[in-house]
Amino acid sequence: DLPMKFVRYDKPYNFSDKCNEGAKECNGEVVLFLNDDVRPLQADWIENTIEYLLLPGVGGVSPKLIYEDDSIQYAGMVTGVRNLTGTSFHCYHRDSTAYINFPQLTREVSILSGACLAMRRDLFLEVDGFDAINAPSAHSDVDLSFKILEKGLKCIYTPYAELRHIGHLSLKIHEEKESKKKKKDKADIFLLNRWPEYVASDPYFPASMRNLLYHDSPTPMTIYPGRQREYIAGNKDVLILCHDLTRSGAPIMLYNICKVLTENGYFVVLACAKDGPIRSMYTELGINVIIDPLIVTGHASFEKFAINFDYIIGNTVVNYPAIKQMQDKVKTIWWLQEAKVIDHFINEPDFVPTLINAKHIVGVSDYSLNMVRKYNNSFTKIYNACYDFYVPSKHDKDLTAKIRFTIVGSIESRKGHDILFEALDYLEQDVIDRLQIRVVGRVLDPAFRDRVTEKIRGKDFISFAGEIDNAGAVKEVAGSDVIVCPSRDDPFPVVLVEAFCMAKTCIVSDATGFAELIEDDETGFVFPSEDAKALAAVIRNIVVDPSKIERIGNNARSVYLRELSIPVLQKRLLTYMDGMPDPGELMQPGKEKSGTRKGALLAEETA
Repeated sequence: DLPMKFVRYDKPYNFSDKCNEGAKECNGEVVLFLNDDVRPLQADWIENTIEYLLLPGVGGVSPKLIYEDDSIQYAGMVTGVRNLTGTSFHCYHRDSTAYINFPQLTREVSILSGACLAMRRDLFLEVDGFDAINAPSAHSDVDLSFKILEKGLKCIYTPYAELRHIGHLSLKIHEEKESKKKKKDKADIFLLNRWPEYVASDPYFPASMRNLLYHDSPTPMTIYPGRQREYIAGNKDVLILCHDLTRSGAPIMLYNICKVLTENGYFVVLACAKDGPIRSMYTELGINVIIDPLIVTGHASFEKFAINFDYIIGNTVVNYPAIKQMQDKVKTIWWLQEAKVIDHFINEPDFVPTLINAKHIVGVSDYSLNMVRKYNNSFTKIYNACYDFYVPSKHDKDLTAKIRFTIVGSIESRKGHDILFEALDYLEQDVIDRLQIRVVGRVLDPAFRDRVTEKIRGKDFISFAGEIDNAGAVKEVAGSDVIVCPSRDDPFPVVLVEAFCMAKTCIVSDATGFAELIEDDETGFVFPSEDAKALAAVIRNIVVDPSKIERIGNNARSVYLRELSIPVLQKRLLTYMDGMPDPGELMQPGKEKSGTRKGALLAEETA
């Protein structure tokens, strides 16, 4: 008979702490953790489990666990899957020979099972055991496994010991109590802080295997790890939802928001339905990026992940399904970067109800918020902003020098390239001779591109840069004298924020939300939308008197410092977030919405 020792544990439920207390009382070379809902199916299960600990380089071992219906509950756990971790061959038959007999092979795995886990006691104590603070229950075995791997040791799965895992009995009562408290479980967020590289991909279960074998959630997703950092309980965390990761203005602005939050101690995770070229900007900032098409489908897996964040910020109208799904459960900001584009979503069944019921809407200009006012008058205006990269330069153009006008934006009808090119028809030849026009941006509408390029055929003073990265776009703006934004619909172009930062003279249409910051002939120029003749008059005005370029640019720079700089954005954003009530408070009948003000205009409050 084995000698037994009973150790009393009368603290509140904490799986990790309970295991640690037991390990302290042990005096053997090996500790074996066994859940109270696990039943051995063979007499030699202990020997068949711990024998691998005699091999050099082995840090821990877990055996095969099977459900009551003889399907596999554990045959090695994996990472790089939806909800961060999962089980390989989950619910396959216990005798499955899938994937060249993998369920029946002893092999290295990334994660052991806390339901039955053996390791040397000295190693367990050396790695400080289970983390009772940050992983008291969920992911306790994941964190311990990663600490073993971090030591350069191996985690081993063995099929030569089989145990029945009834499943969830150990946690059932505890989880029922916790669900009533509605307490957030920060285990996922802890893993993304402490173990981003390990969570992102599994060397023993790469994407090709996952896509073939992982049936629990087969839709492909990818995690791109950020920087490993110490997890500090109590620090705030934010899940940012981006509509895409192209080089367009909305994702660039969202990057600035992420950077502000990161610099102020928030832990930021970015999720997007599709990948794009600026994803690397976020990972270089140290942010974990999750590419998952299910985030905009209302899928339960997204709620399971998102519900434990302190805040969610959903960028653009495209993410409305996530706003609808989460705003009653998490402090959720809907950051709208659109105006007339909203009309394209009106006929989608859930969009208008979501807009009407949205609790925290942020718009970037009065122009964009005019579309929101039809449905919801609880909103806040916060202008887009950019980091300061101003380098003073002279614009001392004489009456013969070429003046460079640049238009930056996706090539599509909405951006109004054709209006600029039509304006050239109203200019005299001596004015034309003074012009250099630079076109920067990706092609969104090839047919529109073809029409406008045909119109300007033979005009050698017009050149196309095509799609370039953000640094290249900033360089293009820096090398320009005047930035032109003739858009038919543009709530608040980030390129104009960057232009004001660099003390550039800007010409904008009145269908551009940015126009509300411009005093004509003082901080820039505004012309009526689609009025090519009026635009031509502004261009002529500048060419005839180029001395005003520097004066107006300097005035624009003052507007940037007052309204569009990062310190101003930081104050407005953090003030707004700090004032948001918990979703439960908003839902109480008769209670004022203390976190929002009707028509609040934070953008009109100076820093």
